[in-house]
Amino acid sequence: MENRVKIRVQNMSFFYGPHRVLHEVSVDINEKAVTAVIGPSGQGKSTFLMVMNRLWEHIPQARMTGKVEMCLKNSFIDIYAPSVSLPDLRRSVGMVFQKPNPLPMSIHKNVAFPLKLAGIKDSS
Repeated sequence: MENRVKIRVQNMSFFYGPHRVLHEVSVDINEKAVTAVIGPSGQGKSTFLMVMNRLWEHIPQARMTGKVEMCLKNSFIDIYAPSVSLPDLRRSVGMVFQKPNPLPMSIHKNVAFPLKLAGIKDSS
């Protein structure tokens, strides 16, 4: 089975003000592969994930350099292009946070909530 690249990061650096947190990261993430970002606390893992779905853009003095592309319909698009819909991007790039922060409802409803947003009916 051939591994196809789904996300391509090229020479990406990330800054909080003058402090560079990520240094020219380049990585290809394959389709249908389990990919983990691991390491000690404070080393940029969450920042890397925030770059993948543009969650950082309203943080004062934060900035990113480099390129992040996602393969959609067999061609790569720059996820930072003005034409990219943030809601559509965020539906495609999920995050699992280090500390759970459930919504004030049952565990079942918390797990089913993203499926409901995607239009998938609950079978229980």
